[in-house]
Amino acid sequence: MKKIVYILIGIFYPILLTSQVSTDSLYSIQNKSIQVVDEYLYVVFDAVIPAGTHLSTNEMLVITPALYTPQSSEATMTMPSIYVAGRTRRIVSERNGHYRNNVYDIIRRKNRQVQTIEYTIRLPFETWMEQSHIELLNSLEGCANCEKAFYATHLASIKSHDYEVQPIIAFILPPKEPVKMRALNGTAYLDFPVNQTVIHPDFMQNQSELSKIRKSIDIVKSDTNTHITGIQIIGYASPEGSYANNARLAQGRAESLKSYVLQHYSVITPQVIQVSSVPEDWEGLKQSVLKSSLHNKSQLLDIIDSNLEPDAKNWKIQVMDDGSTYRYLLEHVYPSLRHSDYTIHYRVNDFSLEQAKQVFQRAPHQLSLQELYLISESYPQGSDTFNQIFEVAVRMYPNDAIANANAAAIEIQKANLDKALQYLNHADPNHPAILNNRGIIEMLHQRFDTAEALFIDAQAKGSTQAAGNLIELERKRSDMRHP
Repeated sequence: MKKIVYILIGIFYPILLTSQVSTDSLYSIQNKSIQVVDEYLYVVFDAVIPAGTHLSTNEMLVITPALYTPQSSEATMTMPSIYVAGRTRRIVSERNGHYRNNVYDIIRRKNRQVQTIEYTIRLPFETWMEQSHIELLNSLEGCANCEKAFYATHLASIKSHDYEVQPIIAFILPPKEPVKMRALNGTAYLDFPVNQTVIHPDFMQNQSELSKIRKSIDIVKSDTNTHITGIQIIGYASPEGSYANNARLAQGRAESLKSYVLQHYSVITPQVIQVSSVPEDWEGLKQSVLKSSLHNKSQLLDIIDSNLEPDAKNWKIQVMDDGSTYRYLLEHVYPSLRHSDYTIHYRVNDFSLEQAKQVFQRAPHQLSLQELYLISESYPQGSDTFNQIFEVAVRMYPNDAIANANAAAIEIQKANLDKALQYLNHADPNHPAILNNRGIIEMLHQRFDTAEALFIDAQAKGSTQAAGNLIELERKRSDMRHP
C-alpha cells in the first residue's frame, strides 16, 4: 500500500508543482540584509526550503539574484546562483558539467527536511546601482534542462543610505507685550553709627555702596529708550537688639536712602520712590546658617524656624554655647543682614526691526520676546545668529512657556533631543506647536505610533507643520518596510 502511495505522488506531484509554483511554496527568505557599506554592496539572506517542498530526483531549482535598474525591464547584472537539485539530477549534472560557471552553491534536496542556504556576497558598489532593485529569478528545471516554470520575486531595493526624515519644526510667535516694563535690582550695604539712621557718605564703605546705587539709576536714566516709572527701597536690620528698635532703624535707614536719591536726582519726585522695611532679616540669617559650617547648625535653624517672638529667638541664640555662637554671628553674619534692597522699575520703548537689531547687540534685555522673534525671522533658519537669538531669549525669560518652546525647537534642529525635552517640560503641552515638536522627537527615536498620534493631534489643533511631518513619517516607514 505504501508503494502505491509513492507512485501516486511521483506521478501527480510534478504536475501540481508545475501549475502552482511560487516562491512562497518552494522556499522563503529570512534574515535579509541589503546594505551599502564602504563602497561595497552586501547582499545577505537565508533561503529556507520547508519540509513540504518536494523535488523529484530529476528536478532542479535555480535561484539567481539579479539587479534591475529603474529604466530596465531586463536584468543589468546577475549574481551567483543557488542550485537545489534532486539526487539523480545532481549526479548527472556534475558528471556532464551542466552547472553554469556563475555558481554560489550546489545543494542536494533532502525531501521532507527543512534546508537553509545562507547567501552572502559582496560587490563593488557603482553609481548606477543606486535606486536599482534586486529580484530573485526562480527557475524550476526538469530532465534535459527543460524549464518547467519560471518566477521572479522582489527581494529588496538598493539604497546607499537610509531615508533621513526632514522634520518641519514649529516655532511660536510670542504675543505683543502691551507695555515693556523692566526692573533693575540691587543691594546696598550701608554703614551707620550705632542706633543712627542718617547716611554719612564718607562713613566706612558708604562711598562705594552709594556709588552702586547712583550707577544703577544712571544706567536707566541716561538711556533714551527707557523711562523710570518707580523706585522701591526695602530696608533690613539684623536681629540683635530689640525688635522695636530694629523696626525703627530699618524704616529710618530706608527713608534716608530715599532722601539721598532725591537730593541727587531732581527729576525724580518723592512719589516715584516707595519705601518699606523688614525689621529683622531672619530669612537672611537662615540662609547664612545653612551655608555655614557651624557645629550647632541644626539647633540654630530650629530656633530661627520656631514660632517664638523675635526677641525670644534672639535671647535663645545669645545664650547658646556660653555666647560663643552669638559672638560669631555678630562678627561674621549680622553685618551682611543690615542692607537696603532697591528695585528700579522702568518702561522701555518699542523698536522697529532695525532698531531691535542694534539693541540686541548692546541691551537684549530691553527687547520683548516678540521683537526677538521678529529679529530671528530676518536670518536663515538654523544659522548661528538665528539660534543665538532664541538661546538669549530663554536666558532672559527662563520661566516663559513660549521662550522654552522655541528654545526646544532650536535643540531639535541641532539634534539635542534630551535638552529639547527639558525645555518642552516648561512649555504648554497642549499647544499645537509643542505637540508637533514632541512628535518630531518621537519620530527621530523611531517611536512611530506615538509620533503619528502627536502629529494628528497637532494638526487637529491647527498645526500646519504636522501635516508635512505625517508625510515624512510615512516616507520613513515605507523606507523601513522596503530596505
